[in-house]
Amino acid sequence: MLGIGIDTLVTFNPITVTPHTPIDEVVRLMSQHGIHHLPVIDGDLALVGMVSDLDVSRVLDQLPELIGDAAQDPALIVDAMPFVAEVVTQTVQYIAPGDPPEAALALIVQNEFHCVPVVHLGRLEGIITSTDFLREMSYGESPLARQSVARVMRPLPTRIEASVEIVAASRVMQPAGNYLLVESAGHPRGVLSQRQLRRARLGELLADAPWLDHSSAWNTTARCVGDLLPVDLLTVTPNEPLSVAAQRMLERRVQGLLVIDSTRRLSGIVTECDLLAALLG
Repeated sequence: MLGIGIDTLVTFNPITVTPHTPIDEVVRLMSQHGIHHLPVIDGDLALVGMVSDLDVSRVLDQLPELIGDAAQDPALIVDAMPFVAEVVTQTVQYIAPGDPPEAALALIVQNEFHCVPVVHLGRLEGIITSTDFLREMSYGESPLARQSVARVMRPLPTRIEASVEIVAASRVMQPAGNYLLVESAGHPRGVLSQRQLRRARLGELLADAPWLDHSSAWNTTARCVGDLLPVDLLTVTPNEPLSVAAQRMLERRVQGLLVIDSTRRLSGIVTECDLLAALLG
């Protein structure tokens, strides 16, 4: 048990969109606030669904075809822009305000979600995210957070060279799982997550659509997987507590760390998914 109330973790009155919100506004909101997902509500605050950066990527990938000749005339793009209603995920699992935090965490871990809405009588009250749980683990107050990394670390994933382009890496990632080990000339560079790759792909698409309003929060210059990783090597040892791993992931905004043993040997990785599963117990 986490030993905390759900209110400790929930973001109440989150940023939302409606089915009639154009996709370019979704891009602006995600960029401005550094978020990956937005609840979709109607005029009565009833939850309609969720829209994620993955949904946005899919739309932008098809956008030249969708808007046709309007792409050559910014004045026409607004009228041709698709709306949230065309991409929203309507089948959404959620929790109620009186549910324990473990209910939301179980949905996140079992379904690999990153966001769970909190709904009361059909109306959206808030959201709880994987980052909220990771932050709770970083405090080290739960006995589960004080377990050693060795208890949850996983074997090394599929390897990929740092020079591989983002589009090609996406094809490798799909059958390989949610994480890749990035190397440069045989030396480890870091752990690349599906989420990082997805946002990088979105950055590429935004770079090809300069008329979309977005900020520097989106990496529109990365072209290969090595560009997505910090310059320094992010590691943890098998004996360090999970809370330390959570702190490092939050500080550096990564979803995986290399596990280096006392002999400086690379012995595995630990991921955000591993930490959340451990927190669930």
